[in-house]
Amino acid sequence: MNPQTRLWVGVLLVAAVCLTGVAPSAKADVIYTINNPGNFSLSFEVPSIITQDATITQFLNVSIVPGGNFGSFPCPSTISTVFIQNAQSSSPFVSVVGSPCQVPVTFTGPITSFGTFNFSGLGFEETLTIGPSDVAEPSGLLLLCAGLASLIGMRHKRIASRRYLAYQEHSKRAIRLD
Repeated sequence: MNPQTRLWVGVLLVAAVCLTGVAPSAKADVIYTINNPGNFSLSFEVPSIITQDATITQFLNVSIVPGGNFGSFPCPSTISTVFIQNAQSSSPFVSVVGSPCQVPVTFTGPITSFGTFNFSGLGFEETLTIGPSDVAEPSGLLLLCAGLASLIGMRHKRIASRRYLAYQEHSKRAIRLD
């Protein structure tokens, strides 16, 4: 196998490993965290900021404080659903449900951007934090892998050209000696 073919096989191999190893690891872009001190906290991830009515049933984590609203009878020790309604309106509604208990909260402004939103009233406080996910986008990781593969290729090409020049110099010396 000549050096040029070997170079491209190596570069393509690195690119294939990056494509198969990085692309499936893509995660959500936005993480929502709801904290109700003394009662519960939970977080979930979604592909983008919620702008329409949404029902969430899968969570990254749920923590319920024993003796709080969700940690005492008749409320269950699990949270099953979060409803978000009218997120773009001036009074968006978020409801945390663990049947038969429910904690409804109406915020005082749209919740359609990254940031922290607070609610205080009805004898409790609740905080909704919307933030970007820590996971890099797959396209950015693929671009990084492609750059690394090209750097490896350039390095290999430089080494191969030095070897070729050294070979030519050695050949010239051998011819002069004859």
